[in-house]
Amino acid sequence: MRQDWEPNNLTEVWTLLEDDMKRVRNKSETTRLGFAVQICAVRYAGR
Repeated sequence: MRQDWEPNNLTEVWTLLEDDMKRVRNKSETTRLGFAVQICAVRYAGR
């Protein structure tokens, strides 16, 4: 995984979109963070 991030790249890859937020809100409180990170990681890997 990339280690030399520019601020704009961080924002682009690791910010949840509104549709993502709807999916995350639907998860239990204990799994929300992990699910949110997975969404962003899959988006980044799919580039």
